[in-house]
Amino acid sequence: MKAGVSVTAGVPNRAWGMHDHDTLCGVDLGAQPCERPVTYRPAGDFADQVTISNFVYTPGDMTILRFSVFQARSGRRIGAGHGYCVRTDVGRASTCTANSSLPGGRIVLQWEAHDGDRAFRAAIIGGTGRYVGQTGELTFRVVS
Repeated sequence: MKAGVSVTAGVPNRAWGMHDHDTLCGVDLGAQPCERPVTYRPAGDFADQVTISNFVYTPGDMTILRFSVFQARSGRRIGAGHGYCVRTDVGRASTCTANSSLPGGRIVLQWEAHDGDRAFRAAIIGGTGRYVGQTGELTFRVVS
């Protein structure tokens, strides 16, 4: 199956809350990090936002991402997914894992993301449903 992928990545704006309704602050892969103001709350309450200013990645930092999967020929959206990347080499690369929901099952992906790249080739390392035993490659393209 050939598919195009649209990726949105960033950091959660409520790093301590991690609720399903948390949104991303809008960092594109390879772009400068965003800055958000801090809203101070009473002690014991979750912060609404996190300030990200003069941000520098260090080994072990994580980036979360979500994406849509489109059919190559028609451009129709056929699935979606989410994942994370762990910074392994500051200023150079992260190791990433994601899973994608598609008609009939899910696929699991793994890849290395190099800073500044606008496309990433991921290995399909498994799946569920009609994708059990699936292997191959999928290319992520950053859409801004």
